[in-house]
Amino acid sequence: MEWIEVVMRTEDYIKLRYYPKQTAAVGPFGEVTYFFATDKWAFDKIADGYGTNYAMHACNFARQHYKNGEEIPQCSLTAWY
Repeated sequence: MEWIEVVMRTEDYIKLRYYPKQTAAVGPFGEVTYFFATDKWAFDKIADGYGTNYAMHACNFARQHYKNGEEIPQCSLTAWY
């Protein structure tokens, strides 16, 4: 589970901040950028003490909404099993 929020959005990309194992914007965080045209992402900052798994979930969260033609929420809680 992680809290995700949009930091910046342009026509070309979206930058997200994610908070691993949180239900609100508290604690260690990381930042990722998802590029719409190329379907690629960049790990701008990996959350301290966490690998890239939470970063990948944040990117896939944005990607899934974008690919389905849905608006990407300004903030959200995401979970997986």
